Order: sequence, then C-alpha cells, then structure tokens
Amino acid sequence: MTYKEIAEKTTIPKKNLNSALIGLCNPKAKILEKGVNKPSFDDENEVIKLNLKFANQALRVNVQPQPNAAKKKTAEVAESNTKLNDAVDRERGIVIDGQIVKIMKTYKTYKHADLVPKVMESISMFKA
Repeated sequence: MTYKEIAEKTTIPKKNLNSALIGLCNPKAKILEKGVNKPSFDDENEVIKLNLKFANQALRVNVQPQPNAAKKKTAEVAESNTKLNDAVDRERGIVIDGQIVKIMKTYKTYKHADLVPKVMESISMFKA
C-alpha cells in the first residue's frame, strides 16, 4: 500500500499521519517496512508494507489517537478569547489611569476612598 492510499483512506492530516507512520517504521520496532530508509515521506508513492516477520513479545508500541478537529477549534477559540480579554484589560487600565491623572490634576490632593467612586462615575465606558 502506498503512502498516498493510506492518507486517502484514513483522512488523517498529513502532519499527524507522518509522525504516526514514522513511529511504526522506526528501525527499533520495524512494525511497518518502508521502501526507503529515511525518517520522512518525501514521495507519496512510497510503498509501505506490514512486516510479517515481526514477533517481539517485549516491545510495546503505543499508538496515540489523533486529536479531534472540533477540540482543536475550541482550543483556538479559547486562546483568541484570552488574548482579546487581555487586550481589553490593558485598554481599560489605560483609560482608568488617564481619569485618575485628570482628577488628581484638578484636585491636587484627594483621598483614595473618594477617588475610586469619582473615577468610576466619570468613566461611562465600563457601564453595561
């Protein structure tokens, strides 16, 4: 069976398929036999055969399941939401600092307990 046929039948992304097949074609395990002994699949028509002579009771091979595309997309969405929240927090911090400077320039001295409500009152951006 060729690499191309395996890729078409399994519909596993090329990157994941390469890493899985290379692990099975590893010279230590030799569960699968490649036509060319290289740790990559340069030619899509390269023949990959099952090694029928493989009989090693001591060798344990872990075959990792491939990650689901839906899980990957939700992870990407969560990461983009985290980045967005960080950007919003930075922007709000800048606005709050600006309002504090503005109020302190006006009053010169002001108690912290009075400053916090005054700043929150003057910023309409955060009100939902």
